Amino acid sequence: SRNDWVTASALTQLLEHMTRTRFGLEYARSLPFSGEPEASLHQRLTSAPYRANVFAKTGTIGGVSSLSGYAKGRSGKLYAFSIIANGANAWQGRMAQDRLLAVLIDNG
Repeated sequence: SRNDWVTASALTQLLEHMTRTRFGLEYARSLPFSGEPEASLHQRLTSAPYRANVFAKTGTIGGVSSLSGYAKGRSGKLYAFSIIANGANAWQGRMAQDRLLAVLIDNG
């Protein structure tokens, strides 16, 4: 909603908190994952080592594209993230999100 003003930082803090709760792993597994057939991330980050290493929820409204969730780095470490692109068309925002996540996975 345009009436909701949630920052990427606040979303990331919430996701980090969830990993410390009793249901944290179950919550992460409930999110669509990269390359999952017929899910919101089915065409995103589909090649190795990215496929099935991003668990996230998408969000798009006019002029805004968001992606928030978890990425598993090559090291095996799980990273909470939230990337919100404002002012770009949705396609450009998604491309930037995917590039940032690829760097995180490759170097994490």
